[in-house]
Amino acid sequence: MSKDKIIASALARFANQGYYHTSLAEIAEDVGIRKPSIYAHFSSKEAIFLSLLQEAFTREQAALALFATAHPSRQLLHQYFVDIPLRYEGNGYLRFWIRALYMPPYDLEKEIKDYDDKYSKMIDTTIDTVLRRIEDENGLLRPKIEVADAFTGLLRGIHAELLYNGPQEAIRKARGMWGIFELVFSK
Repeated sequence: MSKDKIIASALARFANQGYYHTSLAEIAEDVGIRKPSIYAHFSSKEAIFLSLLQEAFTREQAALALFATAHPSRQLLHQYFVDIPLRYEGNGYLRFWIRALYMPPYDLEKEIKDYDDKYSKMIDTTIDTVLRRIEDENGLLRPKIEVADAFTGLLRGIHAELLYNGPQEAIRKARGMWGIFELVFSK
């Protein structure tokens, strides 16, 4: 029971405050335990963070897998793109994930980079699959690889927008970005 509470507290604090502005003492206080009691479940703050990083990655992997298996169309791509700011608001793991990718603790940069590399490959594979289907259905006005790179760039831009300016601004920017991006689709 305490382990779940430790995870919930750490998730909220890391997602909102970051790694360096979160202390084990704060997490213990949130949970209603003394700081040394945390060590019965985790060896360090770093261990808690890495545990959350693994879970956040797994959840994003599941979100991409669900997206890839849905009916292919440009509306599907649009839905995935605009859903990110909406998921961000209600999903501590996504907030944590984005913060970890864009503001990694310097002593955990290697581990985060490894996850980011896996995440980038997952996105590339998923987007390639979806764009191949869209290309077969309707065609693309630009080469598929360029469209995939552009989509990934837009996705990373929305991540940064969420982190630095919040969901409302990200939703506004996502709508504008999509309006330009969808010009690559033929009619």
